[in-house]
Amino acid sequence: MESITIQPGRLTEDDLRLEVEIWVGGEKCELYYLSDEAKLQPCAEALISATLLAAMKQRIGVIEIDLPVSPEFLAGIDQIQDVFQSWKPSYGRVEIRHAGLKQTDPGEKQTGVFFSAGVDSYYAFLSRRDQINALIYLDGFDIPLEDRAMRRRMRENLTEISRRFDIPIYIIETNVRQFQEKFANWGFSHGSAIASVGHLLAGEFSHLFLASGGSPDPNRRYGVHAELDPQWSSPRVRFEHDTNIDRIQKSRFISQFEPVHDTLRVCLRSPVHGLNCGYCEKCLRSMVYLQVTGDYEKYTVFERPLELNRLAKYKRIGASDKDLLYPALTMLEAENNYPDTAKALRKILYPPSLVKKLIVQGRKIRKKLSL
Repeated sequence: MESITIQPGRLTEDDLRLEVEIWVGGEKCELYYLSDEAKLQPCAEALISATLLAAMKQRIGVIEIDLPVSPEFLAGIDQIQDVFQSWKPSYGRVEIRHAGLKQTDPGEKQTGVFFSAGVDSYYAFLSRRDQINALIYLDGFDIPLEDRAMRRRMRENLTEISRRFDIPIYIIETNVRQFQEKFANWGFSHGSAIASVGHLLAGEFSHLFLASGGSPDPNRRYGVHAELDPQWSSPRVRFEHDTNIDRIQKSRFISQFEPVHDTLRVCLRSPVHGLNCGYCEKCLRSMVYLQVTGDYEKYTVFERPLELNRLAKYKRIGASDKDLLYPALTMLEAENNYPDTAKALRKILYPPSLVKKLIVQGRKIRKKLSL
């Protein structure tokens, strides 16, 4: 049986950089984590989290690591595998071979939230502002490591957020996404990558929040999920899934805070300047939600205003995101404050071909009823 073998990691003297050699079958991979300030504490839980979804997706039956593991974490891993196998029956079951069980004194430390400056993570932070001691930004997750210019702008933005909200932000650079995308689906595996960083920060944090994905649908299959997030926990650090409410409600809430207006980043691309390109599908949807909440004019973070003709060109919007556009349309039509946006949304959601099809079906039903 093939296995993933995790070699002992190499930690620098300042405890800020960890390098790990991982063998996936016969392929050697180098994984690294680099912290700007928070000290890293290597542990089996972090590295098993980073590799579990790769093993499941590739049907590699064993992960081998010569470190002890907490029983609670192993029990959680069983639950996580149950969830993913219910979603994807093709995923294989993975046995964790380790160097015995460990018991740890959890202790109470800081409470943090993983933060990207997007709507979801801003909501997770600001809705619990009295609980959160620090924010954690994962460099290399949303912005590719090779895009140095965008990464630099994002770091400058985080510095401004830290200053204006008077809260520390820990930045962890890592290539864990590049590793996982070679072997697994990032949409499924990114929650495990977040958990791997969280376990490395167990010396600093005892409680960490993961922002929900902006869809209140419990059936949405996604790597950050209410059924998954708590199961990554160990006695040293506990993970909690943030409240599942939709992005319109979140947008309305975070807009109360003035610093959000010029620091929000929702973009799926890397704009030439600034934080948000203003023309990718996610930027456009976000601007629609801000119009629904009545806060659109407050925001200065988009490179260009909402272009309705471009919005209409996006024919393949994800199901959960498209579902939210229906109530957005209803609200816009009720308020009648952005009639052009409402008109464009109606064309997207109810194209002429669909309307014609519904009319034909209605006629057939009426004909049957009249017989």
